[in-house]
Amino acid sequence: MGLNANTRPGEIAAGAAFGLLLALLPGGNLLWFALFVLTFFLKLNMAMQFVVLGLLRLIAPLVDPALDSPGSLS
Repeated sequence: MGLNANTRPGEIAAGAAFGLLLALLPGGNLLWFALFVLTFFLKLNMAMQFVVLGLLRLIAPLVDPALDSPGSLS
């Protein structure tokens, strides 16, 4: 029931944005857990968050070299 709630476009976008953020952060550290717990108190679509998080966690190792190079430009 909770996964199907919050179906307004802004809430779906917030779920996708938090899923993207959590997928790009290294898992297992305090910031990741704090943001993950924070999402339970915000009004966002949890199903979209979990879908985006799961898909991008699978893709992140493949695009890691491309994401690392802009970070080392300075």
